Amino acid sequence: MSDDPEQRYLRAREVLRDAGFVFDEFVAAETRRWLTSDPEDAAGREAAYMRARVATELKLMLLAQKSEYEDTQLTKERLHGRRAEHPN
Repeated sequence: MSDDPEQRYLRAREVLRDAGFVFDEFVAAETRRWLTSDPEDAAGREAAYMRARVATELKLMLLAQKSEYEDTQLTKERLHGRRAEHPN
C-alpha cells in the first residue's frame, strides 16, 4: 500500500463502502460454521474461528486507517482555523 496517508484513506474508504458488508457476512458465516461444527472437530472449529478473526481484524484495520486520517484532518483544521480539503 502507498505511503501517502490520503491514498491509504481513500482506498480504505472505498473498500469499506463497496465491500464492507462482505466482511460482516463472511464473519457471520464462519461464526455459524464454528458454532454448528462437530465439537470433536477441533481443527475445523479452530480454522473457522481464525478465518473469522482475520476478517474482523482486517475490517478494523481499514476502519482505523480511515478514522486516523479523518482525525488528523480535523486536528489540522482546528490548528489552522480553516477547513482542510479532503474528499468525503
